Amino acid sequence: MKSRCLGFGLSCLSLLLMASCEGEKSPTIDEQHMSLILSDLILADHFLRQFPRVQQDSVRKELMESLLKIHNMSRSELESNLYLYSLDYDRYEYLIKGMVARYDSLATPSD
Repeated sequence: MKSRCLGFGLSCLSLLLMASCEGEKSPTIDEQHMSLILSDLILADHFLRQFPRVQQDSVRKELMESLLKIHNMSRSELESNLYLYSLDYDRYEYLIKGMVARYDSLATPSD
């Protein structure tokens, strides 16, 4: 499961490295909040897998809009911040570790 989370994180990095983000020097979303957002995106992706493939695109769009609304941000703000984090390996690694830790805590049943 950790390798899937890391794979997702690396996929985000690859896509966002192609994005341009002129004029901004540092992320506007702190590391803890960004890790939370990434965790929510991964959980949403797992939720999508229960739907037939033909329905996944429309449900994915609704889920993304809901998550962005919950976190009070736009898609461009999310992508911009991910790009900025990707430029700093240590901060990006912190995001991935935080995301994996949150996912693991949710996946592990508590007593």
